[in-house]
Amino acid sequence: MNRVRLHLMAGVILCLAVAWSHMSIGIASGQQQQPTQELTNTFCPVLEGEAVDPNIYVDFEGQRVYLCCRMCKRDFLEDPEQFREALAQVMPASFQETPVSDDVALQAPPQKPNPALNWIGRWHPIAAHFPIGLIITGALLLVISSFRPRWTTGKGGAKSCIFLGTIAAVGTAVLGLINNTFSVHPEATHDLRAKCTSGPGWQRPASRWLPAICCGRLPAQSVPGARAIGCRRG
Repeated sequence: MNRVRLHLMAGVILCLAVAWSHMSIGIASGQQQQPTQELTNTFCPVLEGEAVDPNIYVDFEGQRVYLCCRMCKRDFLEDPEQFREALAQVMPASFQETPVSDDVALQAPPQKPNPALNWIGRWHPIAAHFPIGLIITGALLLVISSFRPRWTTGKGGAKSCIFLGTIAAVGTAVLGLINNTFSVHPEATHDLRAKCTSGPGWQRPASRWLPAICCGRLPAQSVPGARAIGCRRG
């Protein structure tokens, strides 16, 4: 029973850590009102009529071009000449007349993402659901087995789910790191990922501390989880 309570407490702490990370990001973004840099264009040259995201941009011919999402950024990097006419429409004056600043002119041209790393990063949104489902299933089995002490199958299944879910969470964290660092591709969760990984270091607890929590839980679950899996196979 004490071990069941320990697992439940660890799950509650993990859920509170997730909630705190999102709350701290929202509070920090609401409190910080830094002066925004003047945008060279307010509408996306790739997706007509769509407002740009100040955090998504590329440097093209000495000018900073802002886009609305990572999908448009990827399309623009693949063939910038295709959007030259649209670019002249969304920023005609700055694109033709504004002098190039030294800090922008000295920047290296944007490089295309590595295809292999881009492909690996695509699996992160899908892989993220497996550890969530396994850990939730393990938590439910722990709750049920706490009311039925003689139900050994439920306890073994809970340990197996939490053990496998913890390993999957570590793998998902690695995929998320690759996805956020090397990949440039469309995804439905890019807005959430931008909120969880943008800003100074202390504003990124979700991406920094949650993988560490998962790695810390792995040794605690390795022995009982492996035993539970072995017993179920035997």
